[in-house]
Amino acid sequence: MDKTKQKKNIGYRYRSLCVQGFLEARLKYERILSVFEIMEYSSLRCLSPTTSQTLRTRFQLNLSQREATTYIHNLIDQSRASWSTNIYDTFQKYYASIY
Repeated sequence: MDKTKQKKNIGYRYRSLCVQGFLEARLKYERILSVFEIMEYSSLRCLSPTTSQTLRTRFQLNLSQREATTYIHNLIDQSRASWSTNIYDTFQKYYASIY
């Protein structure tokens, strides 16, 4: 298999796994949120009293499964077009040997 086809297959697999993971996480969102609700009043600086509400919004619970799939594909496309993502990926490739 040539490199272009191999990269395309990896990209398709990546998208598929992201969508599957997001849809599965949405099914378990109450359990996930409960962990953050317990911790958001802790002394951890990375959490605030609004953390669980922000996380709830990220699950896009108002979207159907098909719309949620499109939402994830759009996030991936935005990430691929982002200069900061590309810089970070280049850094990982050259300095950490992550491809």
